[in-house]
Amino acid sequence: MTANTRADGREFLALAARIPLAPTVTVYPFDAADRALADLAADRVTGSAVLKIGPS
Repeated sequence: MTANTRADGREFLALAARIPLAPTVTVYPFDAADRALADLAADRVTGSAVLKIGPS
């Protein structure tokens, strides 16, 4: 079993700050959770799928 330490976390965050990250997110309204799951299962989502709760 492997565990990360606080030092590992600090090292990771320092590295992440030096890399130009460009995350891709597909937002679905909460009532479209079934569509989000279907899109994930069919590999139609690039990056992360996020369910949005609340008003648009």
